[in-house]
Amino acid sequence: MERTIVVARSQPIRALACFLWAWLPPLLLMGVLYALSAQPVLPEVGGEGSPWDALFHKGA
Repeated sequence: MERTIVVARSQPIRALACFLWAWLPPLLLMGVLYALSAQPVLPEVGGEGSPWDALFHKGA
């Protein structure tokens, strides 16, 4: 009975470890590729007619 309780308590830790094991390498790879890419994925902040101007009400 006590052995079942110990296993049940360790399940969230195992689930978290499996989640991180599955998601961390792709996220790290995407971060490295983003850092090494010549063209950034996000649009350039500022500039003439930028959507960021309307979002933050710059120059109003």
